Amino acid sequence: METVACAAPRPLVRILRSEPTLRERSTRLLLSGPWNALRRGLRRFRIVYSSVSQLVMQRAIPLTLLLGATSALAAAQSPTVTVTNIALPGSIPTTFTDLDAALNSIEDVSGAYLVELEPAAPPDDSFPAFNFTAGFATNHFITLRPRGFEAGVSEIKTRVEIDGGRSFVTGRGVFSTNFTIEGLDFDGTDESDGGVTFEAVNGRLARSTVQNSLLTGVEACGRGSDATWLLTVEDCVVKNCGDVSTDAGGVLVSGGSEVTLRRTLVKDNVASRGAGVFVADAASESNELDAIDCRFEGNRANGQGGAISVQDVASARFEDCLFSDNSVGELPDIQVGTLFGGALFSFHPSYLEIDGCVF
Repeated sequence: METVACAAPRPLVRILRSEPTLRERSTRLLLSGPWNALRRGLRRFRIVYSSVSQLVMQRAIPLTLLLGATSALAAAQSPTVTVTNIALPGSIPTTFTDLDAALNSIEDVSGAYLVELEPAAPPDDSFPAFNFTAGFATNHFITLRPRGFEAGVSEIKTRVEIDGGRSFVTGRGVFSTNFTIEGLDFDGTDESDGGVTFEAVNGRLARSTVQNSLLTGVEACGRGSDATWLLTVEDCVVKNCGDVSTDAGGVLVSGGSEVTLRRTLVKDNVASRGAGVFVADAASESNELDAIDCRFEGNRANGQGGAISVQDVASARFEDCLFSDNSVGELPDIQVGTLFGGALFSFHPSYLEIDGCVF
């Protein structure tokens, strides 16, 4: 007889679960929504944190840039002009949002001032034309430049545009106004004049561009015989300025002014006379031009002096300058008179000195 071994039967265990009540189900639903959202948020944070951490560790993103991005973005939303009295050690800068208002605050107060510009975020990243008029019995030493501008650095990384309209710097005759402009771009428009005028001041225009002015790009104007005023233009570009019906396209020297151009490009300007530079009559004052290591290219005059016109009793000196493609009488639809001096015209008895130049 065969026998069969059988395992002992397992006991049946039944776990009875009671159905949740309506209140319990509602509570679970209320808690599950926020909890799931929190878990998803934490998961995304871990992913972003991990990615940024890797970039920082790999030096793909500088940590200082990461920390300062928010504050820098907020600061660039509106234009600011800061005025600092550099003659007073520890002077606290005053902040403005309007350039004219900033300059007006120091017009009647003698001193040495640094005026720094920081434009708004694009597309509103320019300032309108400005007007500075020195008060009576004031002596100024003023420097106007972009914030962060580095003097003496060959490459300009920081520029501020003065967009449309003409800017004026005006002194008060016998009182001394010394006004320096660095790193600004004066850009005219088809509807308005551009450029900059220095009147009865000792001025300096450096590492700047003056272009697209309907009239003269850079004007140096004295007030006759009361004094001689100095203007230095260095490392600049003056181009596409002037009008064929008026004298002086790029630069005007008049009213008892002495202008020095150094390492400056004067290009593609137009005028009736002196499309590049016009040195005006000097019957009662001294008008002088001194150009060193400059280039005069593509300037076109209606009548006299495609690049340069030097008038009665005025004087001009040129050292190591290059003259190329300047002309007279080639402007379209213009009735011209007698043509003189495609590159340079000098009217007797003016004084002219040329050394090491190429024509």
